[in-house]
Amino acid sequence: MLHPAINDESDDEAANRQTASLGGLAIALLLLVMSLLVVRELQAEATTEWGMQVNCDLEPTMPSAVVTSSLITV
Repeated sequence: MLHPAINDESDDEAANRQTASLGGLAIALLLLVMSLLVVRELQAEATTEWGMQVNCDLEPTMPSAVVTSSLITV
């Protein structure tokens, strides 16, 4: 049987390890949430930036509506 003082020390060490583990998990989750927010903001900014760029030299076409005679074979 273990001496009560040794048992208390082991319990304290186990509690400290658990506290450190939970602290590490909290930091990892915080970093994950912050990363997701940054990615979301960058995506919104990129979408806005690309949406503002207009190429006026090109006329709109509908490639799916174009049918050429070379595609039709009998």
